[in-house]
Amino acid sequence: MLICNSDNRPAKEREYISMLQSHKIDGLLIQTTGGNSDFLESLSENGKTPIVLVDRKIPELPFDTVEIDNRGAVMQAVSYLIKKNYKRIGYFTEPVAHVSPRRERYTGFQEALRLAGPDHPSLEDLFEVDLKDESQLEKKLNGFLSRTSQEPRAIIAGNSVIALKIIIKLKEQGYKIPGDTGFLSFDNPEWAAAVFSGITTIEQPTYQIGKTVMELILKRLADDESPAQTISYQTRLIERGSAPGR
Repeated sequence: MLICNSDNRPAKEREYISMLQSHKIDGLLIQTTGGNSDFLESLSENGKTPIVLVDRKIPELPFDTVEIDNRGAVMQAVSYLIKKNYKRIGYFTEPVAHVSPRRERYTGFQEALRLAGPDHPSLEDLFEVDLKDESQLEKKLNGFLSRTSQEPRAIIAGNSVIALKIIIKLKEQGYKIPGDTGFLSFDNPEWAAAVFSGITTIEQPTYQIGKTVMELILKRLADDESPAQTISYQTRLIERGSAPGR
């Protein structure tokens, strides 16, 4: 087994795929950056290398894919916070271009707010943040907090990386969770239960996803030629103390 980490960089991902190809790999499991669709297609067609996509899909290519219901998950998160009487909800995500889960969560958040009606959170509270630029996160976070200072508010972090960055910024500026803002995050890292009064999270069935991915690649290696399939799993909301309601 060969494991590579592209750091979410398309150029580095391409280099690794070329390296793996030179090793004449039997199959490829990949959480793609989304920037090498042509290269993956060529690898699959020319070398007959079976490919299974993990989490991030490429709709135009006939690859088996294992994912979660991202749209449903973010709508569940928004519905939960609205029932807790939060009137403004800030959604913070890394850039959505080329990354299907981020894009699906982004549009799911928009849809959830439209369904909530005019008396509930605002679409202006939707933020894309490049985490390589710390000042950008701080500026957008402070903008949301200052604009909503008189309203019951909560923050949704699009993944655990951006969640940790936001929590650090909040602590640096003296904000308390949940005293000054409610907080909910995608992913369920071990530290989520240990900070503040515990962070409410959307948990993904990572073990089941990994198991299914391996089952699919083994089928393809056994010459299964059935049509490519997409398997989608549901998430689970784990309630802790970070969003008790207003």
